[in-house]
Amino acid sequence: MSWALEERRVRVGRLGLNVLDARREGTDGGRTLLMLHGMGAHGDAWRPVLRDLQGVDRVLCPDHRGHGRSDWSRDGYWLRDYAADARGLLDELGIGEVGVVGHSLGARVAMVLAPQLDGRLTSLALLDTGPEVSRAAAQQALAQGTAKQTTPGYGSEEKLTAALRAEHPDFADEQIDIRARLLYRLNWADKLVLRGDPEVYWLLGRAGLAEVDDMWAGLRATKAPALVLRATKSFLLDAELGGRMVEALPQGRYTELELGHFMHYEDPALIARTLNAFRADLG
Repeated sequence: MSWALEERRVRVGRLGLNVLDARREGTDGGRTLLMLHGMGAHGDAWRPVLRDLQGVDRVLCPDHRGHGRSDWSRDGYWLRDYAADARGLLDELGIGEVGVVGHSLGARVAMVLAPQLDGRLTSLALLDTGPEVSRAAAQQALAQGTAKQTTPGYGSEEKLTAALRAEHPDFADEQIDIRARLLYRLNWADKLVLRGDPEVYWLLGRAGLAEVDDMWAGLRATKAPALVLRATKSFLLDAELGGRMVEALPQGRYTELELGHFMHYEDPALIARTLNAFRADLG
């Protein structure tokens, strides 16, 4: 069965959130997944993963506040803010039970969100990010975030696509095309620039340390079965930290894939199969 995709705008508090709402044709949309993207990305990044997902009828892929087509905020970009947005989105759409998948920033949001959902949460998958990182990894992430803030504009989609291919040679062609078409906007100077608010990257600095304890507490309080998925070529999550995360989770399990940090950009079909296997094990 194929997916019916709808881009919709949902008001959550004072913000408007852009949401990719995917429904499996011929189903009642009962089995739902919430998929949370990483920093500087957008909900559309999950599009290629949807094709091979099984055992789910509806998938919600929102743009975080300050990302994609969602509103920017001057109230803050703390994990608690992102988690409140996600919970508010589910409430606005009348979603009861839900599984949550988060990558990078989305995984950190999911750690804070999971205990807030309590009995509504059916499963949790955390892709290649933990509650803390090494000093070297933090410095590398901060450097990448700073570079994003100063990325030049592009005069055409062809030039943008070429630059993205050079920057991310491991990405699937479809993911490059999605980023070029949907993650950038034409600014007042007729240049294609990132849609997001540059202030979201402050979370990569010392501000990001403020919620480390909240994430560990979230893991310990998560009752639903949870998967910690590590990319072996990534600098953000090592095996030691992944093991500690599984120990903190009441029903945690651990899997490694030979991919880089942007795992679902590199091999979306493999990520879908890995999520399918995890959810199938849950019955």
